[in-house]
Amino acid sequence: MVSINNTMGNLSDFNRNGVASIRLAEANLYSDLNLAMPIHPNRKDIIPLTDLAAIKQAVKNLVLTNTGEKLFRADIGGNITELLFENYSNYQAIDIIFAIKDVLTNYEPRIKNIKVQVTPTTDKNAIAVTIGYTINNIEEKFDLQFALNRIR
Repeated sequence: MVSINNTMGNLSDFNRNGVASIRLAEANLYSDLNLAMPIHPNRKDIIPLTDLAAIKQAVKNLVLTNTGEKLFRADIGGNITELLFENYSNYQAIDIIFAIKDVLTNYEPRIKNIKVQVTPTTDKNAIAVTIGYTINNIEEKFDLQFALNRIR
């Protein structure tokens, strides 16, 4: 059995030396439906996201969800898109940061130490968002970067 020499946690996707433990690789601590819906070539089934990728997708989905979009959970959402139709200012950046931190703090219990940075990209009419966080029981920082665009 191959093992990981890491004291930071035991997520199967977190491989400090590039070698996964067989026990941890089979555990799949977190899993989620992959929204890209890739099909496994042999099993002919959808390949799920596991562990770090599942958390990353959940964080991005929470940020991009507006209040009222989820059936039976109308309270979930950050309403970030309504902030994109205002002229960009420092006040708008602060509102976006607080909205992202609020939705992640309230609805994603697997992460902590959330830090958000927003940067306008005027040439693309978008706002670049970088979300830094640590996953519970792991001391390493993870970053998620994506762009917020207005859809007309």
